[in-house]
Order: sequence, then C-alpha cells, then structure tokens
Amino acid sequence: IKDDKVVFAGNRKFDRKTATAYRGRKGRKKYDLDTILLLLQNKHEKVAKQLNVARTLGAGFVSQVDVPDLLAYFDGEVDELESALPDLDSVSIQKLAAENLVEPAVPDIVKHSDDLLANGDEAGDKAGALLDSIRSVERHLQNHKSVLMCPVQTFEDLTPLASAELTKYIKMKDEERKETAAVATKQGVNPRTGLASTSDVRYKQFDKDQFNINRYGEASIGIDEYGRHGGREEAPPSPTTAGGAIDERSASAVDRKRDRQRKRPLADSSKVDAKKSKPMKNVRPIIMVPPGMSSIINKYNARRFLGSGKFSTWEEEKPRAKLASDGSSGFARTFMKKHPVQYKITEKPVAKQDWYRVVAVIVMGKKWQFKDFPYNGVKDGNLVDLFSATCGFYFHYSNDPIPKEVEQWNVKPIAIDKNNRHKDIAAFREFWAKLDGFLGKKNLDFVY
Repeated sequence: IKDDKVVFAGNRKFDRKTATAYRGRKGRKKYDLDTILLLLQNKHEKVAKQLNVARTLGAGFVSQVDVPDLLAYFDGEVDELESALPDLDSVSIQKLAAENLVEPAVPDIVKHSDDLLANGDEAGDKAGALLDSIRSVERHLQNHKSVLMCPVQTFEDLTPLASAELTKYIKMKDEERKETAAVATKQGVNPRTGLASTSDVRYKQFDKDQFNINRYGEASIGIDEYGRHGGREEAPPSPTTAGGAIDERSASAVDRKRDRQRKRPLADSSKVDAKKSKPMKNVRPIIMVPPGMSSIINKYNARRFLGSGKFSTWEEEKPRAKLASDGSSGFARTFMKKHPVQYKITEKPVAKQDWYRVVAVIVMGKKWQFKDFPYNGVKDGNLVDLFSATCGFYFHYSNDPIPKEVEQWNVKPIAIDKNNRHKDIAAFREFWAKLDGFLGKKNLDFVY
C-alpha cells in the first residue's frame, strides 16, 4: 500500500478504496481492496493487532464472521464464495478489458472467423462449430435461480417509497373516519353503532307529554317520575249510603282517622322495634365439630385455630387442651369485633332448647355425624334443612381431594397447607368471612 494506491506485481496500481466483490454477511456491504489486503497480510496476527494496523493505515476491518470464509477461499480450500458472486455486466467487462484488467481467451476459430465468412460454403458448414467455441469461453454469471434468490440485492431504495405510501394511506383513512363521525354527529347518530342516541329518542323525537303517555299509558295518574314529595294526591272515595247519598258522619270519621295516622309520631314505633330487635349478649353461639380423630379440625385444635388463626394438629394440641367435663371448650372471638364475643365448641349434640344457638357445623365427610341432629330429613340422608339453618364447613389439607359426597352438600370447603403455617391466616379469614355473611342474612336475637 503506497499512499492511496495498492501496487501489485508488474507495477499494476489500483485505488485502495476500490470495492471488491466480497460482501459482508451483516449489511451486505462490499469490502474495500485495502481491507482484504491487510487481512491477508496479517492473518496470523491477533485480532487486536489487526485492528490497530487497520486504524493506523485508515483501512477498514473485516468482520470476524466473514474471516474464515475469506481465508478458506484465498487458501484454495473452496472454489467460490456465496458472498463473492460476480456482479458484472457487459459494459463493465468492456471497461476492464480496455484497462487490460480482463484478457479473455479467444479461440483460434474465432480469430479466423473473417476468413470463414469470406467463404460462404465453409461458413455455413462451420457455423455450429463457431457458436460452440464462443459458448465454451463464456462465463455464466447469472441464472434464473440466482436472480430470484437476490443474494446481494437489498430494497433500501424501495423502503422509503413504501413507507411514504403507507403513511399517506393511513392519513387518508383517518380523515375519512373524522368526516363520517362529524356528519353522524350532526344527524344525531352514534358514529360507532350507527343508531340514534338515547337522548334524541327520549327527548328530541317525542315531547314530554308523549313520553309520559308511552311510559305510563293513556291515563293521567299524576305520578312524579323522580319520586319527589308534593305531588297531587287523589282524595279517597267518599263513603255513601245504600241509597247513594253521602253519609257526612262516616266521611268525617274517615277524615279524622286519616289525620290521626298522619300526626302519629314515628319515634315511638322505632323505639319499640329497637327494643324488640336488640340482641342478647348472654347467649353464646355454638360451633359443632366432628367427633373422633379422622378430621383435621376437632375439639382439641379447633379452639386455637378459630380463636387466633394458628393451626396445629390435634395430636400436638391434645396434651395441652383444656376441655370441660362434657368435652366442650370455648374461646373469645376478637377478629373483626370491637368487643369480644364468646363462642362454644362441642362435638356432642346439644339440648333441644339450645339448637337455635348452633351457627356452624364442621363436617368430616360422613353422614353418620348428623344422626342425632334434630333437622328434617337428616335420618333419611337429606341434609338440605341442616345446611340451610347452619353454615357448613369442610376443612382439608390443600393436597388432599374433596370427597365427591361432600361436594354435593351445601358446605364451604377450606384448604389448609400442611407445611406452610403463614397460610393459616388466609383460611382463618375465609372461615369468618363466610360465617358472617351467612349469619348476616338471618334475624338472630343474639350477638355473633
């Protein structure tokens, strides 16, 4: 490399920035002559040194993706490169031939073609041989497959044109949409649905009288559609005698009675209702738990879980469980309550007069658990009345399936994680949320 030229053997010089036929895989840009030359001269050096040399001489740098293919081509390991397909037309070939850069081999039969044409008979006989000789020195540059594949062509010139046309089309559609919406708005039509708006149908198409007739009928009944006071009241029918004459004494009695009803204070009746509906605080709600040890919640661990939301197996709680002589226990509910509410837990059926206090039943999945419950249909296996009067729950471990029989009952299944105790509070909240929602629909005379 000398100055801006590359000098080859025979003192042939070329511009160092002459584009070669070798294209990079990224960007498909042709490499310059000095870039290829520096690669061949420093192919045994490290990449860092090759880069420094290229920067020093102001040359480009061959991408590492293309280096193996180029070196294999120049070392003779491959005959051609896909990225180095020639792109020469007839004008380029003539130009290179004029500069003595291309010296096509011309067969002897072509050199003496003038002599052959001079003799007409011989030219006709040897025309085929002449064409075959010409075709033998031709180099097939492109075929239909290479043209269709376009290995070295890009669409950089067409992309801006296509983008401009697309932008123009979108803008045109937006303008058409705005014009349609404007016309529809003027006509009182919803541009999205194509129908008349509600306000137009109600108040513009009909006047108020026609609207009232369509809504309430032909009769003028004086209804205030907004529910305001002060509307016209129809006078009650006047009592008449059997002969059709008006009984003045009866009419006055009716008027006096109506006046008394209007003047009666409402505070007295509200106080009476409040006294009747005031819940009793000395009644403890009862939660029934399954008997035996087959349920994960029973009389041993129900008190701790329902009271504080901390689950322990009944085997762990049995040694420290504090039970009454009848096997029952109690706890004070403070969750979602301003004042503690006392609850009772038992597995044995309560007295007949106390069944109204049973608010929840924790089931174990077997019908024999309810054999002594005083509800209709229980003895026949019908649990509809039972779970209509009480709120049913079924506790199970999260990795255990729910029995099919339990799925048919009106009970709330609640899963408890067997290992992760931080998830107990979610089951605890789920229990009380369900129970409060269930009891809130009932008219109970005690605090729960």
